[in-house]
Amino acid sequence: MFILGSIVLQFPWFWASARLGKVTALMLGLLLYVVVLIGVWASLPATGVATMALLFLLTGAANGPYQQIPWAMYPDLIDVTRVEKGSAIENAFSAVWLFGQKVANALAPLALGLILQPASWKALHGGTVDLSGEALSALRLSLTLVP
Repeated sequence: MFILGSIVLQFPWFWASARLGKVTALMLGLLLYVVVLIGVWASLPATGVATMALLFLLTGAANGPYQQIPWAMYPDLIDVTRVEKGSAIENAFSAVWLFGQKVANALAPLALGLILQPASWKALHGGTVDLSGEALSALRLSLTLVP
């Protein structure tokens, strides 16, 4: 459902980028993402399959501009840099951009652990494990409001 939400709204985000500009469309998309994550936080714990499917669909739809628009801005940066500076810096920019993504992807599990550990999170090593309400609340918070 997450992927479906992202795919279905790709054209509307493309249209918004063309009409409003990429930066404005990206800011609107990120604002929508914040609103959707707050909505997911308020809806959890949801037990119905339909409710969970809708939440994943909305989250995917809001994630679309975050995934699409920055990469659409990348060629614009290359063109502007070549015109203004007379040189191409896309390799350096790409290296910095991807390095930032790698650092963020490496630090995210650390941050999650730092949030869950004080809440008495118990890792599953087979079978089932009972988690406290505090641990489940920490997980809910770390997957919605923290991002």
